[in-house]
Amino acid sequence: MNLAKGLQRIMVTAIIKRKNKYLLVQRSKNNKTYVGYWQFPEGGIEYGETPLDALAREIKEETNLSLINAKLLWVYSSTLYPLKIGLHIIRIFYSCKVSGKITLSKECEKYGWFNKKEITNLKLIPGLNWEELKEII
Repeated sequence: MNLAKGLQRIMVTAIIKRKNKYLLVQRSKNNKTYVGYWQFPEGGIEYGETPLDALAREIKEETNLSLINAKLLWVYSSTLYPLKIGLHIIRIFYSCKVSGKITLSKECEKYGWFNKKEITNLKLIPGLNWEELKEII
């Protein structure tokens, strides 16, 4: 890989559903990019970490919820330019069952439960490909 062209990141994304609504979090000012944008709980896989371990860690870090089980839904690749350098993101989407009470981390400003139509109207983080994802979940 030519680092002059950009970086690559593999991420896990949690699709958490309750009563036909999905949990999304809004990025806070503590993030370097996309402040105020909405996203599903997600984050990067750290070196040596399995995708499921990363998924459980990210859900816990962002929402304080505990992962009970997860089912692979979809893998999607996108390229973004958040800091004037290319960022190739491979997102691994999981349908997740969780437990606990939501307490947000400093990375998140607020959270909400939204149906598919409401999600369409949110300012979503780039590279999510909501048009395809909404047909899968």
